[in-house]
Amino acid sequence: MPVVDRLDYTTPLLLRHNVAMYLWANGLRKVPKPPYEPFERVDTPPNVAGSFFELAWWRVEAGKCGDKVALIAPGLNGGAYAQPTRGMARALHEEGWDVAVWVYRDTGTNPTSVRRTYSGYGFDDLSAAVDRLGRDYDDISLVGLSLGANIVIQYVCALGDNPVSKAVVFSPPIAFGATVEHWSTSIAGRLAISPLAKRSMKKLVKRKASSTGVVTRDDVKAYRNVRVASEADHYINSEFNEYPGASQYWQKAATLTALATSTTTALLVVLAKDDYMLESHSYPHAENLAPSVTIELTTNGSHISFVPRGWKKHRYWSEQRAIDHLS
Repeated sequence: MPVVDRLDYTTPLLLRHNVAMYLWANGLRKVPKPPYEPFERVDTPPNVAGSFFELAWWRVEAGKCGDKVALIAPGLNGGAYAQPTRGMARALHEEGWDVAVWVYRDTGTNPTSVRRTYSGYGFDDLSAAVDRLGRDYDDISLVGLSLGANIVIQYVCALGDNPVSKAVVFSPPIAFGATVEHWSTSIAGRLAISPLAKRSMKKLVKRKASSTGVVTRDDVKAYRNVRVASEADHYINSEFNEYPGASQYWQKAATLTALATSTTTALLVVLAKDDYMLESHSYPHAENLAPSVTIELTTNGSHISFVPRGWKKHRYWSEQRAIDHLS
C-alpha cells in the first residue's frame, strides 16, 4: 500500500520550526478539560488483585451508549488530560462518537499494587479495553498518539482478525530502540527529552512506592543511576516489566516489521517529516507495508502537533484527519 505525501497540510509561518510547534501544541494550547465520567476500573488479568487500568468516558449522552465509540491511546505519561488527548477527544465527541480514553496503569486515579507498569510494549491491556468496549458497541475505532500509537499498531497487526474496523495513529516511534537512543545521544534529547523521561519515571516510582512491597530499596538505588532516557528504560521499565534489559524491551516494542502484517483493520499512520523526537528509521517504505496499512507523510507537523494555518483554530489538522479516516 502507498506512502503518501500530504501536501494539503500547511503550518503557521511562526511555527515552522518543529520545536516551536511542539511547545505550542503540547504546552501553550489550552483545550478545556473534558467532562469525563468517573474513571472506570478494568482489572487485568481478572484474577490478579491490584492489577488494573482505567477508562475515562465522555459519551455523547452521559451514562448511555451511542452507536459508535473511539478509544484514544495517549502518549508517554500523557493521560486523559494532556492537551493532544483533550483536543482529539473533543473533536471526536463533536462528531458524534462516544469517547473512551485508555488511562494506562499507574497514570490514573490510583497506582496498581503489582510491579508491572505501563510501557511501550504489551497490548494485552489494550486488548482488554477493546473487549470491554465490545460489550456495548459494535462499531469500535482506535486513535493512537505517540507511545499509544505504537501500541495500537502492535494490537491491530498482531491480532489480524480483531473487532476494530478502523484505526489512525499519529507520530508512532516505530523504530523504538533507535528513537530512545536518539533521545539519549542528541543534544536536544539530552537537554530536553531525557530529563522529561527521567522525571516521568521518578513520578511513576514515587506513586508505586505508596503500594507496600512494590517498590524496593534496589529500585530506588537503580533510579539514581538514571541520567538519560535509555537508562530509564534499563533500570526502571525493564525491571518493572521483567525484561533482562532495555535492548530486549526495545526489540519487543519496535513495530516496523509489524506493519507488514495484514489485518482486518484499516490502519492509517501519520508522520511528520520534521518530527524531532523520531529517528530516521521510523519512516517505513511502501514495500514493507501490508495492504491494510497506509502511511501519510507531512512536511511539517512536529510530534503529535499538526497545528493548522490560523493557529487559534478550534480543531487541529490531525484531529480532522482522524475524523475523516474513521468516518
